[in-house]
Amino acid sequence: MMARDAIKEIMELKSRNEFADSHQFYLRLYSLQELLKNNSNKGHLSEEVFKYIPIALVACMEGLFRSLYAEIIDYGEPYSINVEKFNNSNKKFDYNIVNAIQSKKLTIGEFISHTLSCNNISDIDNNISILLGIKFLHELNNFETQSVFDEQRLINSSFKNNANKILKSVATVFELRHIFCHEFGIKVEINEDFIQEVFSDTKIFLENTTDFIQSKLYPDAPETQTDMNIHAHNEFDKIDIKLEGYINKLINKDFTDMLDFDKDLFKESILKWKKYRESEAEYKSSVVEGGSMQPMIYSMSMHTTTLRKIKELEEDYPDLF
Repeated sequence: MMARDAIKEIMELKSRNEFADSHQFYLRLYSLQELLKNNSNKGHLSEEVFKYIPIALVACMEGLFRSLYAEIIDYGEPYSINVEKFNNSNKKFDYNIVNAIQSKKLTIGEFISHTLSCNNISDIDNNISILLGIKFLHELNNFETQSVFDEQRLINSSFKNNANKILKSVATVFELRHIFCHEFGIKVEINEDFIQEVFSDTKIFLENTTDFIQSKLYPDAPETQTDMNIHAHNEFDKIDIKLEGYINKLINKDFTDMLDFDKDLFKESILKWKKYRESEAEYKSSVVEGGSMQPMIYSMSMHTTTLRKIKELEEDYPDLF
């Protein structure tokens, strides 16, 4: 049997959006919801659509959880250290993998998440329990959302009040997926009410789990647009202060031994760069001009451009920074 090329597999997955953010997951989930709604009472066609739903749900779960595993690992300590607790017999790093990570083709989180099993609810429980250092399903059962949104509070309440039934539905979805992918499944009785129920339960489980993990990684993350605007501006302010410190350090350093460094030209280039930074931010945020998101997009663009300048200075003057 030919050896698996992990890097090639991961790059192909990334090209197909396998490590997409939760926004992409929600789009897929709500597309399935519309599919169910639009194919109600259509005889044999409906039955085939119902058989497809568990298959698509498992694809959603695998994509979402691999993204969440990667996000947890790439978050850094203390979670990245927990990777050592997995059975590492089939997770060996060779030169090609190290080189791919070093060249930023993929992250450590993407590589590790690609090696973890995601075949049933037990796999999910085990993986998240190890990564977060908790008993995942136990804590999920007792999780109290801090969301300000009524819809998320309702999802959280629904899960807590029906946890056993919901987890049983998720297990059923995995079982049905296996049957409909690998067997004819002719004698498996399904109907619209049953599929709607397991779909709804799985949706609640996934949405509540996403909220739970986000609360672990980012407990103070803003939710309202106003709060997000303020947060984005504050994050830019922090990184801009760091850049100003770099600039001042360069301006005040004695560069008599460096004939190619002209302080006046450097200061002029920074002024012109700052105008470019503002122009770039205005351009990026113009897509939502006049909307409540514009300040956030503007600050995020300023933040990104500033980070690039910091990295550039660190590479140009490694002995200073």
